[in-house]
Formats: sequence, structure tokens, C-alpha cells
Amino acid sequence: MEEFLLIFEGRTVLYFVFAGAAWLLALAIRRSRMEGRVIRPGIARGEDYKREIVQSLLCLVIFSLSAFIVIKGTSGGWMHLDTKGSYGVIECVVIFSLMLVVHDTYFYWTHRWFHRPGVFRHFHKTHHKSVHPTPFASYSFDLSEAVVNSAFFPLWFALVTTPAVVVQVFVLFALVRNVLGHTGVEILPRWTVDNIILDQFTTTTHHDLHHSGHFRHNYGLYFTWWDRPMKTEHPKYKQVFREVTSREHPVPAQRGTTA
Repeated sequence: MEEFLLIFEGRTVLYFVFAGAAWLLALAIRRSRMEGRVIRPGIARGEDYKREIVQSLLCLVIFSLSAFIVIKGTSGGWMHLDTKGSYGVIECVVIFSLMLVVHDTYFYWTHRWFHRPGVFRHFHKTHHKSVHPTPFASYSFDLSEAVVNSAFFPLWFALVTTPAVVVQVFVLFALVRNVLGHTGVEILPRWTVDNIILDQFTTTTHHDLHHSGHFRHNYGLYFTWWDRPMKTEHPKYKQVFREVTSREHPVPAQRGTTA
């Protein structure tokens, strides 16, 4: 029990530190000469913050349990977490890259499944209560969705021996990507979507379009690789990205919109 509590405390601290830092970054951008980078008018309300934080803490219990299973499974010999530093730098880079690709694939297809009419209200409705998401929505899922998302890690470690340092880097990378994707402001340069390398990665605009009600588009987490061949990327994604990153001032809020 003590080991589980330590895992939960560590994940909770990371959540508040990174979500808080991303929130402050978004706030600074909204109040600076870069205010045109605000993707859509409207902001979260106090009740939205409360829901996102409370639900994230509940889901972090599930994610912590997933990590606990991996650790206990490793000592039992049926999970494969390498804590001895047996792998070199190149091997670690290869395993990390493979883990990103496989996780992105797992996320895309489960996320797309969550949006099926009969599934949405049982698995994914809570996350989409954040119409104007904040970085604190990073783990704000239905508990059933948290179970599916966190199940990736026991499945991965049951099959692939992974160095502890790779896991640590992966957790930080995934968290940073997640909180930035929910800031509602675009920090990347305008030419991102025209760069052959950077265009392979999703952006805040990419995910924000999904939260704006385009539920049939933009299911990817890290990469655009699945959305494009499966024809699920928003058809005006690049156009919207270029428009947002070229603005000097944010789009005015329409009547009835919280701003």
C-alpha cells in the first residue's frame, strides 16, 4: 500500500506542476502581444476547473494502480521493466521511439472507438465536458476511459522489456504533450504545418479542433499518421493553424460566449 501511495503522490505532483506551468504559460500568452495565438474565444469557468481537477485526481488513482501492477509484475517475473541500466543510449532511443508509435496507435483506435454513439456516454463524455479545456483536463476522463488508457502500460511491459529511464522520459513527454494540447493557445510557428518533419506531429490547434465539437476528426495523440490515411483529420486543420498563427489579435467572443 505504501508503494502505491508513493506512486500516486509522485504522479499527482507531476500533474499539478506541469498543468500549472502550462496554465501560467497560456495565461501569459493571453495577456501579451501574442494574444492572437488564442485559438478560440471563450474560457473555462470555475466549475470547469473544479471538475477537471477532481476527475483527474480520481483517474490518477487508476493510472497509479497501472504503474503499481507493472512494478509488482516485474518483481514477479511477468512484467519486463529493466532497472539495472542494461541498455545503451541507442537502444533506449529505439525503445522510446517504438513506445511512442505503439502508444499513439493504441490511443488513436481507442479514442475513435470512444466516439461511437453507444460508447461515448459511458467512456468519453466527461472529457468533452471541457469545451474550453485547460491543462488540468489532462487526466479528466470517465473512470472507464482511464482504465482503457492506463491498460496500455501493463500490456506494453508484458511484451517489451523497457529501461526505467525510458519510462521516466516517456511519462514526462506524454504529460507535457498532454497539458500543452489543452492550453487553448498555439505556441508553434506558422511554418510548422509546412515542415515535412514537424507536420508529422499533432499541435494544440489539432486537438483543440476536436474539443470544439468536431468529434469525427483529429483522434491522434502525438502524430498525424493515423488521422490522415484514415481520412479523420479535420479538412481545414492546416488552414485554421495558419490563421491562428498569423493573427495579431484573438477572435472576438460572440454574444453568449464566455470570454
